[in-house]
Amino acid sequence: MLIARLAPEDLRGVVGKAAERHEDVARAVRLAATRGSGDLSQLRAEVDRGLRTSRSLGYRESGSRGMQARPAVEAIGEAVGSSPTAEPVLVNERAIGHAVKVILKADDSDGLIGDLARELLDLHARACDAGNADPIKLALWMVRFRVDDQDFFEVAGPHSHEPLSAR
Repeated sequence: MLIARLAPEDLRGVVGKAAERHEDVARAVRLAATRGSGDLSQLRAEVDRGLRTSRSLGYRESGSRGMQARPAVEAIGEAVGSSPTAEPVLVNERAIGHAVKVILKADDSDGLIGDLARELLDLHARACDAGNADPIKLALWMVRFRVDDQDFFEVAGPHSHEPLSAR
């Protein structure tokens, strides 16, 4: 592989220049730099950058927003798999909330944002199944999410990857 033949200092230079020119590369570098550190503040910031919006999004902008959010969603998946704490659950809940708000303001006819939201909900169920959520806070979040925030996604119940309504 060509990259394997590069000296580390050359690789750093190439990646650094690419990160200066391309926000998606900069985002990936920021996430990679914090991977495994246990500090999810950078991931939380990327969730806010990649998913949050305060304006309406057309079809193309919606697809672009979905692609921008993909690295953060993947990083949440890694955090859920590697961190036995409640912090990935909270970051994930933040990401789910942002995704729902984007859908409410976006032309998501290609379903990209909706797919991200469903993936985040699946990750949420996995993290909660592992016992990483406070049961009272989880119940409150589930009710608020389903009753106050939106009415088109079902949240999975504890120890189940089926929506509560499917039982």
